[in-house]
Amino acid sequence: KAMQLALEADDLAKLAEMLEKVKAEELHLRPEDWLTELPGEELAGRIYDSSEKLKSKKRLADIEKERKAQLQEQLLASQKKNEATFEANASTPDKRRSRKKSRVTITGFSEEDQQKVLLDLVAACHEMDSERLETGLGAAIEQGIEDNEAIAKAKELFNNLSSEAFLVTAMQEKRDLLARDNSAEGLRCLQNLISQAKRLGIASEAADESKLHLQQNVRQRARKTVKGNVFFENAVHLQELELVDLAFSNLASFRGLKPMDRWSGHRTGMLFGKLMRENCEETMLKHSKRDIRESLTQVDAREQRIAVRNFRSLLCWMSDRPVPEHQRLGYAQDIVGVAKKSPRLADEVYVQVMKQLTENPSTRSTILGWKVLLQLCQQVRPGDQLDEFVRSFLMASVKSELAEVSATAKQCVTDLNINCISPGAKPEGEADQITVTVMLIDHSSRRVRIQRTASLEQLRERIAEQLRISTTEDFAFFQVTDGLDNHRLLPDRVSLNTLEEKWAKLKETTNLASRLLFKRKFLRVDEVLNPGDLQHATLTYRQVLWDYLHYPVPEDITFISAIAASILLVEADHYKAYVESGTFEDPAILAQLVPEVSLRDRKFKRWSVQILDLLEQLQASVDPNEGRLMGMTRVLTLCQRMRLFGAYLWTGRQVTSLSADQASIPEAPRMNCVINPKEPEAEFWVCVDLFGVRFVSGESQPGKSFSRGFLFSDESVERVFCCQAKKNVVQFVVKTVNPSNPAAGQVPQTISMMSPSSVDIAFCINVVQAMQAA
Repeated sequence: KAMQLALEADDLAKLAEMLEKVKAEELHLRPEDWLTELPGEELAGRIYDSSEKLKSKKRLADIEKERKAQLQEQLLASQKKNEATFEANASTPDKRRSRKKSRVTITGFSEEDQQKVLLDLVAACHEMDSERLETGLGAAIEQGIEDNEAIAKAKELFNNLSSEAFLVTAMQEKRDLLARDNSAEGLRCLQNLISQAKRLGIASEAADESKLHLQQNVRQRARKTVKGNVFFENAVHLQELELVDLAFSNLASFRGLKPMDRWSGHRTGMLFGKLMRENCEETMLKHSKRDIRESLTQVDAREQRIAVRNFRSLLCWMSDRPVPEHQRLGYAQDIVGVAKKSPRLADEVYVQVMKQLTENPSTRSTILGWKVLLQLCQQVRPGDQLDEFVRSFLMASVKSELAEVSATAKQCVTDLNINCISPGAKPEGEADQITVTVMLIDHSSRRVRIQRTASLEQLRERIAEQLRISTTEDFAFFQVTDGLDNHRLLPDRVSLNTLEEKWAKLKETTNLASRLLFKRKFLRVDEVLNPGDLQHATLTYRQVLWDYLHYPVPEDITFISAIAASILLVEADHYKAYVESGTFEDPAILAQLVPEVSLRDRKFKRWSVQILDLLEQLQASVDPNEGRLMGMTRVLTLCQRMRLFGAYLWTGRQVTSLSADQASIPEAPRMNCVINPKEPEAEFWVCVDLFGVRFVSGESQPGKSFSRGFLFSDESVERVFCCQAKKNVVQFVVKTVNPSNPAAGQVPQTISMMSPSSVDIAFCINVVQAMQAA
């Protein structure tokens, strides 16, 4: 009875007294001596647990009390010191005037520094941030800042934040406020109050209830955001929250699924002559590299084959099934196209993608899966019953350790919200705006709302803001037209409505659609990946890979193999199965690592052996715990040694004579500069980079290509002055030695070329020259 009373009283002294009596009778050593008909042993255990909890709370309270006392003593000492200093300074009028003018503290803290401390204290009060208050008050005391209203309020709030009653009341007030206005400031205040309660081990019930409200309100804000601000406004620390609505966290609960125990499963292979079996309940909603036998959801009978075929497309897109890269790139739009066919197929495609992203061991496959999920969120709405499951899946992935996955998940939430806006409704303040879809170099896309009359420069700022890229000037927009490989650089000042009109006419005339591509304007041979801007680094790396795989001129086989081995090391988890199974020499796999021009020799076995040998050497010399960014940097460094790294590339044929109406430079020098005297009208790759323009022949053997370059530099022996285009003719004015009269030195000459990309060549050169002149 005494033990029960001590527990009910929750008094540390009484609990300690009971424990001492238990020890005195040595019942803690001989539990068999407890009377079995009475719960004495159980009560003793509860007393011990309660006693430890109360001791812990008392220790925290004592520490807090001691800290407050120290702060108070420091504050009083500082005040006395300031008063003594003031009296000493007041005796001299000149000193008094000097003090009034400078207003520095006795520690030399300037007025500006004092203002920073005081403003931070005001902000900490506004957000009820106990840790910032403690830091700010400590700085005020240490630097001898005089007491004022801001410091007084900060002290009062700091003391109140140690009170359980105050915390309970404050959390209730913030919950009520958020019910009326779900603001970022309110969320931040509530999270700070919850953190303080947990830190002190008090008001646990109120804190738990408040956390549920906080999670619900963050999810509500995530459902409404069309700019993604909820993830970047520093309102709350998302990593500390459970963002998933538990009712929709398990996709197996989706009513549209086929019963898991009756699902037909995947197409399995043979093992030791016997058919492999699977537990469909375990594998139905988890990543697999095998085809499915039937749809995952309840679709119409005529849609079964479409669903099965779509899953095969998904395997190819995510590189779970090796196919040539140019073929793989077409699957994403096929997948989205299937989802657009009907509401049931839309749900089927969403479920297929979420299945393949669940427990996926390959980083490469995972990232590609998220890219197609982003396209789905942008273009197809999930059904009403599936919608919450999709959102819970996205919110769970916001906290992914893979930065690229986390960023894409946030964008999926935003774009799904935009996609769910009814056509007749417009977000507040956006009545005159349009939705613009922009491709990235990795074949993912982003959507933003912007004025129809906005320029590409303004659109660039919006896209960079969405991607959280700091150095926006490194990027530009390009036109990508169906069926054409070239990316056409566009002027910053052209407006969206102008592009819309021109591209509509192009579509009407040629039936070819055009899209906007956002990528680096120029890749530099001396740049490094910026670890402080991971999105910039990732997009740069993706562009390096794209340029490398589309490289038009053969390079040394060993050098290309070294680059391939470095890429293989970065994507080791994806290629591991192919290496171990002996299928690495598959041309579809090698095409993901080696430029197409290099694989034309069709010596796939040799490429496979050489790459794997170099990979083994690389693995022996590299730290196994090396970060992904270091591996990406190694690939970039190797690619920067390629002859045409970072260059724009077009094809053209030199011509030695033009009619007057064909000439794009009316006053061009009459003397022609023949690029290659052995072949006066040869075809070349026209290569433009930040240094100049080069003309490279497309030979099939490494090291056999002819190359001649003209630089932009005034000090170069062969220099290019200007470039202009007219229809399919582009002309260059260069300054070089006349082989017929070397004694005359460098003289102006003209190079004329026929090229379908003549206007693009001239525009690119003019852009570079303008950049250098700026």
